[in-house]
Amino acid sequence: MIRKGGAAMTEYTLAQVDLLQFNCRKALKNLLPEDQQTLRSQWSPDSKEQKFEHVWSSNAIEGAKVGLRDTTKILDKGLTGNGNRISDLLATLDLGRAYDDMLFFVKNQTPISEQMIKELHYDLTKLSEPDISGQYRTTAVHPAQSTHNPYSQPFEIRPQMEDLVKWIPDAQARLHPVAFAAQLHLKFVTIHPFQDGNGRLARLLMNMALLENGYPLVNILPDSDHRGAYLDALEACQTSNGIDGAPLENLVASYVGQIYKNRLAAIKLKGREREWKLDRHDEFSFNIGYKWQSLGDAIYDETSPVSVRYHHALNKVFKDHFDDGYSFYMADEISNGVANDTACYWARYFAARVLFADGASDAEIMKRLDQFRFDDLDWNEEKFQETSKQALYRARVDLFIQLSDKFPELNDSLIQMVSNEVYNGSTEFRNYVKKYCAEHGKEPGYLNFSELT
Repeated sequence: MIRKGGAAMTEYTLAQVDLLQFNCRKALKNLLPEDQQTLRSQWSPDSKEQKFEHVWSSNAIEGAKVGLRDTTKILDKGLTGNGNRISDLLATLDLGRAYDDMLFFVKNQTPISEQMIKELHYDLTKLSEPDISGQYRTTAVHPAQSTHNPYSQPFEIRPQMEDLVKWIPDAQARLHPVAFAAQLHLKFVTIHPFQDGNGRLARLLMNMALLENGYPLVNILPDSDHRGAYLDALEACQTSNGIDGAPLENLVASYVGQIYKNRLAAIKLKGREREWKLDRHDEFSFNIGYKWQSLGDAIYDETSPVSVRYHHALNKVFKDHFDDGYSFYMADEISNGVANDTACYWARYFAARVLFADGASDAEIMKRLDQFRFDDLDWNEEKFQETSKQALYRARVDLFIQLSDKFPELNDSLIQMVSNEVYNGSTEFRNYVKKYCAEHGKEPGYLNFSELT
């Protein structure tokens, strides 16, 4: 365990980090596409939340007093917050701009060079310290509260920065990406080429190396424990006998490992949320169906007046025209176990899912049953005689659209119905819905197919 002042962080080896990365990617693929996209958006370095946290934490490590909430206000809305020092406000804007530069270089796969580093430093200090922006220092600096000074002398900076840039390609090929990112951070901050901003720039370079290799953004938390562990690791690396990168490598690996552990937990939670929603829907459908037990029994009894009227409407479309295709439709639509008595089951299923779903009164339901006829809807024998899956898929989508047009008061129930058919249907059916809507110019509207798929 990495400890500082009682706080603890689990240590991860580089091999463990890679295993966690693999498990995270594998688990993510098991989620529905929309859930995958939600999590990827949250974790993306392009997200505002990731940017705001980086700017806040990196500045706070250097002593800035702007909190995360005010950092968000400054970068997102241009507000100044309450009681913040002008220097801290300017530093917030500067690091926000430098962060965007870093992402630009990552996306364009720009090799690290002295020119790039100077450009990053220029934007990092453009407002807060314009006199030193993008210029190597010309005076000596010394770390606070340390008897050992690892920082390069001014005359050593240029040749050592040239050596650093030359070292990068070989190190990238030789080292694990997490180890390379930590070593890059350490070497740069030990040279300390600028008068100010070296720590913030070192953390940008470290994250650039991580992101370029598919690893997550690492934000060193600025609380006393995490900040202390970070500074202790740097000091342990910068010994009087030379540079040993192991302490910082271990710390960065621990951060990356913990990020993947948190992501795995988020993936698991997202999967449970989806299961919970499906369970709740199944429970809802079950309760609705049996809430109207008396009417359901009447529908099941084919001799009752209700059943005669109801089957006249439903069987015209389904029982009489699907033939062999109807068995496949029922198996795919509901389950194999209920395909034996399709007419009666479909009547009860449709009644529970559509006619009863909004809690209408018995009188209203009877009125709907009388209105519920398909004589004037756009159906024909040829459409239902086709046995291909595409025809069945088209029939399903057409039915939902026509029912929604015919009975606007059932809209919400139909949307719920379509939602479940798309979510629970095969990938082939989801793809067909997209294709159908595109071909027929169906825009996201009352059925909202684009969101559902």
